[in-house]
Amino acid sequence: MYYNLIQFLFFVAALCLGFLFYYGSMLGKKKLSRGIRFIAVFSMIWLVSAFAEIKAVSPEAMLFWRNFTQIGVCFLPASTLYFASEFTEMRRRSRTCWRITVSAIALIAVILLWTNEAHHLMRLSFSVKENKLGTILSIKSTLFGLVVMSYVSASHFVSEIFLLNF
Repeated sequence: MYYNLIQFLFFVAALCLGFLFYYGSMLGKKKLSRGIRFIAVFSMIWLVSAFAEIKAVSPEAMLFWRNFTQIGVCFLPASTLYFASEFTEMRRRSRTCWRITVSAIALIAVILLWTNEAHHLMRLSFSVKENKLGTILSIKSTLFGLVVMSYVSASHFVSEIFLLNF
């Protein structure tokens, strides 16, 4: 029963994100269209890879899809900031500085996550646990990993503050 509900919710979310991307595409070359499409694409990456992680059978496959999920997780705040800076018509120099900073940190976080087997800067270990909904992947992060991912998450709230101050 839970599995059918989860599939239905993923399908509805994918439809909504597809509509959001379509809407962004219909805006043409207006300023906000690129930000809307970025948000839709990275949300879809997050959604599809999270669903693939649920369907994965081996721990290595689950870890691969978790790493893929982190692309959406890390770049969604950057795309939200991109949208917020366009929407609020932030000064060009400030907008460029914010975009470069947040995007660079998101890119560094994704690279460190994908290459974690070589240096173990982001994660110490992972394990598979069973619960009533199925198999889940449990990650033990390092302090550095927690700080980097906290910064990525905080940048999402910064973009929300930009929108609230508008």
